[in-house]
Amino acid sequence: MGSVILSEVHRSPQNFRPDRGLVEVTLTMNWSGGARLDTMPADCGNPECMADHGDTGNVSPEDITLRIASTAEGDTAVREARAFVRALRRAQVHQTR
Repeated sequence: MGSVILSEVHRSPQNFRPDRGLVEVTLTMNWSGGARLDTMPADCGNPECMADHGDTGNVSPEDITLRIASTAEGDTAVREARAFVRALRRAQVHQTR
């Protein structure tokens, strides 16, 4: 796995307390095993050129994004998603050591 990103939305950010008020989490994971490959014919920029310049393109890692909101899935689901991310991060750190 490449990276794990957690974004949190709090009910009253001006009264932030890490133990309550969480209404939504968005989890983005970058899996190093999957990628999207976009290719196209390469050219030299000369519209008169008939040579085959091969192909060019981009390789972009595939991300998985999950959004869990208390209004849709409930407060318990939001807390469990946050706990899942913490466990995933611990496992990732443990694996790299």
